[in-house]
Amino acid sequence: MSEIRRYGYIRVSSKDQNEARQLESMKDLGIMERDYFIDKQSGKNFDRPQYQTLKSVLRHGDILFIKELDRLGRNAKEIKREWQDITYEIGAHIVILVCLSLTLDNIKMVWKRLYLVSCLNYSATWQNVNVRR
Repeated sequence: MSEIRRYGYIRVSSKDQNEARQLESMKDLGIMERDYFIDKQSGKNFDRPQYQTLKSVLRHGDILFIKELDRLGRNAKEIKREWQDITYEIGAHIVILVCLSLTLDNIKMVWKRLYLVSCLNYSATWQNVNVRR
């Protein structure tokens, strides 16, 4: 069985924007700098070089950390497709660090389920990792 890896995905919309807050969050989690994937372009679609590289290295059980959901993308339909690809097809977990805009009152049922399942998967994975230590 391969080791579970932790990755950080960071995106800003342009080269002029500063990714420092997102980088700080990844450092606080203890994610190694070599495991950061940083794109400096719009989130309108997923044709981003570092995002595509990240997806190619993600393996079953790995954990992908993203500061906020809008850093993943801006198109809800495409975010849902990518989320499902990562969590169901690849079998990795996604953890959104700041979820202020995600409340159970203002999102669709599918987002509630995806978010809750992701949190539960993350919790179960880390519990399993800690039991093995």
